[in-house]
Parts: sequence; C-alpha cells; structure tokens
Amino acid sequence: MMKKIAMLLNGPIQNDYRVIKIIETLSQHHSIHLFYINGNPNKDIQLFNQHVKLTSITHHATMWVKFIRHTWFCYEFSFFEKYIKESQQHFDIVWANDLPTLKPAFKLSLALKSKLIYDSHEIYTETINQFFPRHSKGLKKYIFQCMISFMRKHGARVEHKIFPSIAVFLTVNESLLNYFKERNKVRRGLVIMNLPKQMQSEVLNRINFKEKYEWGPLTRITIYQGQLNEGRGLAVLFESFKLLPSDYRLVVVGNGSLGKELNDWTIHNNMRERIKFIDTVPLNELSTYTAGADIGINLLETFNLSKEYASPNKLFEYIHAEIPVVATDTIENQRVFNSFHIGKLTRNHPNDIAATIIEVANKKKSSFEVALAQAKSHYHWENQVELLNSVLDE
Repeated sequence: MMKKIAMLLNGPIQNDYRVIKIIETLSQHHSIHLFYINGNPNKDIQLFNQHVKLTSITHHATMWVKFIRHTWFCYEFSFFEKYIKESQQHFDIVWANDLPTLKPAFKLSLALKSKLIYDSHEIYTETINQFFPRHSKGLKKYIFQCMISFMRKHGARVEHKIFPSIAVFLTVNESLLNYFKERNKVRRGLVIMNLPKQMQSEVLNRINFKEKYEWGPLTRITIYQGQLNEGRGLAVLFESFKLLPSDYRLVVVGNGSLGKELNDWTIHNNMRERIKFIDTVPLNELSTYTAGADIGINLLETFNLSKEYASPNKLFEYIHAEIPVVATDTIENQRVFNSFHIGKLTRNHPNDIAATIIEVANKKKSSFEVALAQAKSHYHWENQVELLNSVLDE
C-alpha cells in the first residue's frame, strides 16, 4: 500500500546523498513530500521521480535565528509544523532528519495522528562543540563552554522525551545505535548505512593526474576528497607531506572554510607543486578522480563522541574506486579494516601518517585487490534497500 510521507530536512538537498538515496528508494513505492530549507526545487526535482514533491522554505539567519540556533536550537525549525498544517495535507508518516527537525516532526505526527520516524545521521548533541571556535581563550572560552553545555542538555532532554513516541529510529552504524539505545527508549532501531550506490561505482575512466600535473611516472598519489573543514585531520595531513619523499603528491578534491588557509599553507611551505586543489566535482564524476590516485586518505579528529563513533562516507567511496585506504584508527573503521584488508589504520600524527602512507604505497596494489573487491560487494547501497523498505511495514 502506498504511503504518504512528509520528510523534514533542515538544509538544502543537493549534497545530502543519504537523504537523496533514501528518497530515491522509498519513492519507488510511496509518495514523498520533502520540506526543506533554502533549496532550488526546479533543479532539485531532477534528482527524483514522479512520486516526489519538493517544498523549499526560505530561512534567513537573522539575529533572532542565530540566538535560537545557539540556545534552544530544537525550536529553530518549528515553522515546519505550521507550514505543513496550513497545507491541509494528510501524511501517514512524518520523517525527521536529525535532531533540529525532531520537535516539529513530533508535534506534526501528533496533530496528524501519523507514524513518527527519526533518522539521526550522527549524535547531534555531541557535534555542538563543532559550531564554536576550538581555540578560544579567557572569557570567550568560558562563555562558549556554557553555551555548549546548555545546548547539549537542551537537545538531550528534548530527544529523550520524544523517543518513546518514535515508531522507528534509524542511524548509520552499530556504535551510534548502541549509544542511543543506552540513553533512550528505542522501540525499534535499525542501522541503514550511508553507502555508495553499486551502479554509480563502476570506474570507467581514471583521471591521469601524472599527465594533468606533469608529474613523473614514479609519483605516488594520495587523494583526499570531502569538505575542507575542521575535524578532518587536514592540518596533520598537510604536515605529514613535509616528511614524505618528494615523489609523494596529494590531490585535494573539495572546498570549505579551511580552503584559503590550506592554500596559503602550501604557498608558505613551498608545496604548491606537490599538493593540488580541485574544487567540488559532480557526484557522477567523482569516482574518476578517486580512481586516479594510488591511496585514499580519510582522517577523523575525535574531539567529540559523534566523531569517535562516525562511519566516514569517504572510506566507502575509496573502496568503490578500488584504491587502498589510510584512515584514522576509530571504532567503526576498525570494523571495516578487521573484516577486509583494504589498507592500514593510523594515528593522527604527521610521523604516523607519513609512515603509514609509505607502508601502503610500497605494497603491491594487487595485494589489496581481492579485499577491495570483497569490501565493495559488501558495502553498497543496494544491500541496505530491503531493510530500508521494511521501515514502512506495519
């Protein structure tokens, strides 16, 4: 039976690949109306089929919004409830993506007598310290610590109170599911991993970086792809390249708040020929860039519990491009690396990263081929589809 789903998202949709894949999958048999923030519906609708409707709501970061965002943040998107009620539509299911949309989704589900589903992509309350400067001092540091503590308590209280009303709780890995089960009444909890789609993972072409940048035939190429933001070990990664032989190069694909700082670092340290930056590329082209490298790098700074328990999406993208991986030694990375010999884990220190890159680069690439192929056949979106479809079962 086709169900009508109201899905809430507190941001644009274009680069939220988890939400895109979930909507693509569920909309094959159900009707989905996505209510989201600051999107471009005329462009975004091209991502989906005829069973998907998009409503983008403009939301400006006014002074009041900024105040709510850094205090009682669970109420920032309360307008979702009013907006959907006024549309006079009925929905069988209200689907909240992450904690900022949970309160309005809960209230809406009560008003519509609908089933509530909560998809928590991370431990949102633990990520709050990422919204504040990490190296502040004195009075500012004290104020920020008080704000972080208040926001975490506020978020945890709202989440804990609503959990008994959540019909199905979803998250991205076992560590996160166990975390929420220990703290809340989880009626039904499922892991839906955020994995690449199998049909998008076939590498038909490889970007020839050696030709593109006129690097020598013996050059060893490491690639980093993703946001250039805090928490991704970029500073220590760049420092590690000072310790590597001159024939080791780094390609950085993506952009973000640290982009200018990292570019300036390469100039100041005379590394412009060894470290190359490429802006964000379309998802359907990304694998050709990834496959052009010898090693994929994925570092996580575990400065909060959400980071410590994270499953890095980029790890699986490297696996699908069939290149060995150097990654931070975290709980969820250990699960993958203990099952499949796809590279090597490392500590987030320049000396360790450099030594690990050399160790992986010096092994024959063929020594990773079987494990990468096995991991690729195990970690793909199609293996999540049946479980995801079961979420809507009565």
